[in-house]
Amino acid sequence: RDGNLWKVFNGRLKDISVGGTKIWGVNSADSIFYKTLTGNWVSVGGKLKQISVSGKDHVWGVNSADSIFRRSGNSWVNIGGKLKCVSVGEAGVWGVNSGDNIYYRTGTHGDVDGNGSGWQNIPGKLKWISSGRDIVFGVNVHDQIYYRSGITKANPIGTHWVRVSGALRYIDTYENQVWGANAQQNGFTLSVTFAPGRQQVSRWTHQTPPPKFKRVSTGGAGVWGVDTSNKIYYRSGNL
Repeated sequence: RDGNLWKVFNGRLKDISVGGTKIWGVNSADSIFYKTLTGNWVSVGGKLKQISVSGKDHVWGVNSADSIFRRSGNSWVNIGGKLKCVSVGEAGVWGVNSGDNIYYRTGTHGDVDGNGSGWQNIPGKLKWISSGRDIVFGVNVHDQIYYRSGITKANPIGTHWVRVSGALRYIDTYENQVWGANAQQNGFTLSVTFAPGRQQVSRWTHQTPPPKFKRVSTGGAGVWGVDTSNKIYYRSGNL
């Protein structure tokens, strides 16, 4: 069916993130671009190695020195601290540093348009992290998958990490959809069912025939990915 088709889009990116109405990405030179669903790529000043955009189209990123930036209007605001990966979503801004230590940006729960007020260390070790709807997913150095349970407005850091079956080196979540890519660059997806006080996670579904993804991202603007040669793909149809 149409929803199983991946189509190539113009341009080359090494990292991509899908927001509510826009898609953002960075290329091999750390140059930054964004586009709307119907528009062309627009170049943005600055340099980032990794970028994240939320469902409300708030944008955060980190550069080659692990410095952290937030998009405010037409400029970048430097946020104190050092991270190798940052993610912005309804669960707030989360990140991991070069030591795989995990941090939550205080005051950012609810996908607010603001800097937050400081970094709070969260127990555990992850190499990649993704902020979703009152849930945060991540993968560790062994490609083991976890999500943070118990996240609420009153307790934005949650209560504990829950192991999910499977192995991924990259993961992304939006609403109740989770996408990821494994060490062989195969794409997988699962869904999260939210019940009062808990979440239920479905089994991973292998996407065939997928491109060989190194990044895949899901958001209000659809599902997009980049392969090992930095080609850009989008998924046609609905999930």
